[in-house]
Amino acid sequence: MGSNNLIKTPLSTLFISLIHSAIFAYACPFPPFQLKFHIHVVNNLPNNSNPLTVHCQSKDTDLGYHTLHVNEEIQWHFCTHIVFRTLFFCHFWWNNKQAVFDVFKETHDFGVLCQNTIPGEGRHTCHWAVKEDGFYLVFLNAYIYSNNWS
Repeated sequence: MGSNNLIKTPLSTLFISLIHSAIFAYACPFPPFQLKFHIHVVNNLPNNSNPLTVHCQSKDTDLGYHTLHVNEEIQWHFCTHIVFRTLFFCHFWWNNKQAVFDVFKETHDFGVLCQNTIPGEGRHTCHWAVKEDGFYLVFLNAYIYSNNWS
């Protein structure tokens, strides 16, 4: 009888652990105080262009370097922080051009640089399009000019 308890405890612990992981993989731990955001950066450079190199990071998270060919994208998601404001910035390189700018910035009044950008994709989804003449925030299926290449 004692051995049955030993078997049940690890299995129940594993089950609870799996449920806990599934919840946190798809939701923020403190929903009233945190929002989950999805960021997309898409290479919309001309066909047959050289690849775009992108390096995105926040203070705590480095997403690494990515090489994007035309129409490829990098995407990630995160939960905002209760006390500290979230900021993600990216460095872009293409041919002899480069640029660095904030792709997500949460302000002290809980506003953000981008949200609700594509209807039907969720309330907190931000899309950036990298084009030959600069960087655009996609808002309601329209391109809003934002930044320029250096």
